[in-house]
Amino acid sequence: MRHWFLRSALITLTMSAGSAAMAHGMYVAPRHGTLGVVVGFSTDDDAYPVHKVTSSVSYDAGGKPTPATLRVHENHVTISAPADTAALVTTADYGFYSRPAGGKWREMRKSVTTGATEGLHAIKYNVRIMGPGQQGKAHDLGMEIVPLADPTSMKLGDKLPVQVLLHGKPLKGARLTESFLGDDTWLTEPTDANGKTITTLRASKLNVIALEYDAHVSDGPDTDFYRYFATLDFDLPHTEPE
Repeated sequence: MRHWFLRSALITLTMSAGSAAMAHGMYVAPRHGTLGVVVGFSTDDDAYPVHKVTSSVSYDAGGKPTPATLRVHENHVTISAPADTAALVTTADYGFYSRPAGGKWREMRKSVTTGATEGLHAIKYNVRIMGPGQQGKAHDLGMEIVPLADPTSMKLGDKLPVQVLLHGKPLKGARLTESFLGDDTWLTEPTDANGKTITTLRASKLNVIALEYDAHVSDGPDTDFYRYFATLDFDLPHTEPE
């Protein structure tokens, strides 16, 4: 069984030298009348390798899971989810990267890369809240941001308590980016011993809360650490003007 060693969080959504290509986050949001898997940094909406989006699962209000349908396009993926979806959980596996000491990251396993001294496995997770009653519900992800109140009943400027779980356990000392689509200098206070902190809702409609974190492992031939990127997103209620 692997033993996990936790590294200081990389929370400002910037990466160390040589790894900027993996600083992109992933979230799910309305696009052209459907739900789109968006990959980018801040407001960027980039093309990406569609095979890296590996799964999307819909949960109804009672927590019953149903596989959502991934619709693969040339350079992006859209999702067809049941009408009663209360939470949609999507995973993108960005694969293995390695680099020699002082070198740049390459998308290749450490065990087959000549001179590689470090390897990582990059995985991105998104939980999109689409209905009420999802507070406190976790989904057994490598890392996730769990809302502890119902964001669908909130408005701009409200405070949303959240909990960060790493492999199902509270993660202490993480500072989340409150507005991935806005100003990435807005950070929460560090999570406490129970993985909890409070974030301010910075957008009047689509809110994307994000966290990037490196979780070290002790016995992986290709993986010295997992580079997780987790987002929690939801739309605040919005009334169209008459």
